[in-house]
Amino acid sequence: MMNPEVLYQQAKSHLALKEYNETLRTVQTGLIFNSAYKPFYELALETLLNFEADEEAILFEKALADFESHTPFFDLGYHFVEVNQWPMAEAMLERANALKPEDCDVAYEYSLALAANFRFQKALDVLKKTNYTADFWTSYRVYFFEILLNQDIKTAKEFIRYIRQVIYEKPVQDEDDKFALYKLNQLQEMVQRMESVGNPEQHIRDYHFVQYGGAILHFMDNEEEISVAGGRAAALWLSSASVRNIAENTHSFLNEMELKPRQILHAPERNSLILATILGNLLNIPFQVLDKTNAGKEDSLIIAAKSEDFAEWRALSEIQPRQWTMVWGMNWLEEAVFCPDITGVIAQYIYFPWEETIRIDSGTGNPERVPADNRNAGIIAREISDLLAEETEKAAFEKHLTFYKKQKQLLKCAQNKGKRHLFVRESPLGGSFFG
Repeated sequence: MMNPEVLYQQAKSHLALKEYNETLRTVQTGLIFNSAYKPFYELALETLLNFEADEEAILFEKALADFESHTPFFDLGYHFVEVNQWPMAEAMLERANALKPEDCDVAYEYSLALAANFRFQKALDVLKKTNYTADFWTSYRVYFFEILLNQDIKTAKEFIRYIRQVIYEKPVQDEDDKFALYKLNQLQEMVQRMESVGNPEQHIRDYHFVQYGGAILHFMDNEEEISVAGGRAAALWLSSASVRNIAENTHSFLNEMELKPRQILHAPERNSLILATILGNLLNIPFQVLDKTNAGKEDSLIIAAKSEDFAEWRALSEIQPRQWTMVWGMNWLEEAVFCPDITGVIAQYIYFPWEETIRIDSGTGNPERVPADNRNAGIIAREISDLLAEETEKAAFEKHLTFYKKQKQLLKCAQNKGKRHLFVRESPLGGSFFG
């Protein structure tokens, strides 16, 4: 078992040698292990002053000055939430929550950190120790967790009905009311999808559908791969054959869902252009770059290579009639401005076969550089389009296609209005990842 005193002495040794990065790493490990061990805060403060990290130094100084108050630890946790340092956020908010477990604000922020670290049941337990029914947003978080954990959905439905009625009875609805209604609609959608699924499998297909109404076209599906991240991947090097397989699955999915795009619009970067060309060849429809003049076109399949390529297209979160969005690679640990209707594959890191990358040589175990394929995008796309889709991949996708056919009416791609919601790293399904 990890010993805080041993870690403390290691950190002190690093600090004495002016190894500030190592000091900070060791202190953070210690704080994550034991957020109530005061000497770690003293070392953190001294180290941060050497880094001239004034903002964090002030926060740690306040924690030391008022060590039995929840407030400075809440402020520290809030800071680490804002900079997406989730293990440190959880540690600081754990301390704040231990000092004032009944505080709704503390419990709410703590639940964000816990959920970002895939600890849904712990987050729900923390929230339920407060008087959560007296606060809308704390209640919202409770029911969000209960729905995705497939627990007390009946009470969640009662909450949605009651708050809607309260808001609708107001003579004037302010912006807070409108935002609350939007979030209630999001909960309502999740309720409907969870009730339709029944008992979700421990697989990202089911949870992605329940949480977002989205479809995924390729999974890490053998028993060993599923155990890593529930059908997601940590890092994925796509081959030309696997790109062709995903394109084939896209074709099959569009046919089964009776979606008939007349054109493809693609994000304005090379990866998206190559993928649009491949799909355009397969579907026999034209493609062009996405811009402000065509973003509202009906009968369009709008694609991007990776979720960050949609960063400037927040307007696509508004669903338009006969317009569908697709991303080939979704990073499950990073927020995205919206969750597309269709996702090729979910992986922390994804590399396309024409990109420069580093691979591990299977024989020697040594890293080797694979240069980029800088040929014309159309030539690369034609070579991949001309490949035959693998029959084993078609057969593997068939069971997932059957699932989506059953859930067709509740998929986002079947909707003509509404919202595509923000994609977040929060998921009841955890997994292994880098970092």
